[in-house]
Amino acid sequence: MDNSILLTPLQVVDLFSRFAAVGVLFSLLLNICHRATPKIVLSYGLLLVCCIAYLLLTAPIANHHYGWLRPAFLLLTDLTPVVLLNLYWLHTRGKLMLSAVPR
Repeated sequence: MDNSILLTPLQVVDLFSRFAAVGVLFSLLLNICHRATPKIVLSYGLLLVCCIAYLLLTAPIANHHYGWLRPAFLLLTDLTPVVLLNLYWLHTRGKLMLSAVPR
C-alpha cells in the first residue's frame, strides 16, 4: 500500500483553510486563558479543543493517515455534547457540571 497523500488543488485549499481556522481557534483559546476565570477557561477551552478536533478529523485525508491521532480526535468529537452541556450548566447555574455529580 502506498503511504503518500495525493491531494487535488481544491483539497489543498480546504486543508489550508482548516489549518487557518485551527490557528484562529487556538489564538482565541489563548485570549480566553489570559482574560477569564478558571471555570470559564476550562469550559470554553474544552469546547474549542473539541471544535479543533472536529476540524482536523473531517479533513480530506484517508483515515489510515491519521495513525494514533484518529482515536483521540474521535473521542474529543464525541465529547462535544458533554462539553456543551457543561457550558450550559455554567451559564445557568454558575458552576461546573461535575460539581453536581455526587461523590
